[in-house]
Amino acid sequence: MDVTVIAESSGDRLHPVTAQLVGAAVTIGGTPTVLCAGGFGAEDAASISGVAKVISVVGDCFGSFDGGAWAEALNSVSGGDVIIAAATPAGREIAATMAACGASPSSKMRLDWPPGYR
Repeated sequence: MDVTVIAESSGDRLHPVTAQLVGAAVTIGGTPTVLCAGGFGAEDAASISGVAKVISVVGDCFGSFDGGAWAEALNSVSGGDVIIAAATPAGREIAATMAACGASPSSKMRLDWPPGYR
């Protein structure tokens, strides 16, 4: 099963929760593709064990955070059977907007909490 992982970034670096999301995707038998908004963290994402593919999604919308614009851009390249995003404020907004805009696997979206985040 193809799993799309929405990478979480912190500044211009990949947030460690992304590796945990990839691990979750592999655990459920998935083949993870990581989407990196604005291309941030793409090199780091490629080095995570289990990642099948990394897609850098670039565009003017990634200059500042706009959940709707980010979701639309990420939605245009997502194609997995399952989409996994971190349960951070940004991850929740992007995932919810992707689902509302008709991400094909919207009924299978999953949000994971990063350690210590509650």
